[in-house]
Amino acid sequence: MKKRMCALLAALGGSLLLLAGCSSFAERFSRPESRAESTTAAESSTAESRASESNATESGEESTAEASGEAESGEEQLAAGESAGGESAAETAADGETLAAAESSAEGAVAETTAAESTAAETPQTLARRFRNLTVEGDSLSVELAESIDGNFHFDYDGEPALQTEDRENDTLYVKESGTAGKLLRIAVPRGTNLGTLSFTLGAGDLTITGVNADSLMISAELGDVTLQTVNVQRALLSLTAGELRADALSTSDFKADAELSNLTVTLAEPLADFTLFARTGQGTVRSQGAVVDSKFLQRGNSGKRLLLRSEMGNVTISGIQ
Repeated sequence: MKKRMCALLAALGGSLLLLAGCSSFAERFSRPESRAESTTAAESSTAESRASESNATESGEESTAEASGEAESGEEQLAAGESAGGESAAETAADGETLAAAESSAEGAVAETTAAESTAAETPQTLARRFRNLTVEGDSLSVELAESIDGNFHFDYDGEPALQTEDRENDTLYVKESGTAGKLLRIAVPRGTNLGTLSFTLGAGDLTITGVNADSLMISAELGDVTLQTVNVQRALLSLTAGELRADALSTSDFKADAELSNLTVTLAEPLADFTLFARTGQGTVRSQGAVVDSKFLQRGNSGKRLLLRSEMGNVTISGIQ
């Protein structure tokens, strides 16, 4: 029995030794493979890592290229934008220059229109107008009444605002002016026309009548000279405040002038001896036919014609055909 147990133990021990040897042998052959596998795995991991890095590098380069492309695209867009902006700015400048040119042209047109209107305002307009009686009222108006050389009636006015004119009964032309000084009204009638009543009421302005025939003449002038040249008037009544009266080659039947601060000079186109003449001055001298005849002079005639001249402060001078 003991022998069997010993044999079994010996057999078991041998088996264990055999198993241990096999295990050692297996470890010897299994470890290199494991190492190779481990090495292979490591190399594979390293390769994969390098591939990943390569891919990352290529991705980075692609990203860089894409970024560069995007940058180039941005630069192109920027250049295009700048070009478009430049073109837009150029167009805007061109539009501005065009607008400025248009405005300049418009201003030039306005200036030309204004100059044309100014020229038109400075050029008196002539109106053909017929009348027998004339009434003029003016605050600051000078008037010239004379014969025309073309056989027509003329009515010329140089000033602003426009005159008020009316055609009244009995062939009467009524003219009224008001405003600033410096205006001139010219009226012309055909030569040889026999007018009716001429009436002038003037504030500040001169009155000149040349070569006109009329039935009656009435003048009221506050500040201005009155000049009558070769006038033939049947009756005349003049009232002057401050200004000169000068009548040359006057033909009349009844002429009266009353003045405050005026020199009165009358030269008749007919013999002075035919007139009943009365002349007087408050402060000044009276002259008849060039001779001083004191401050008062009275002469009686036989034709029924009268010449009456008076001035409060001024000289009175009378002459006529001898």
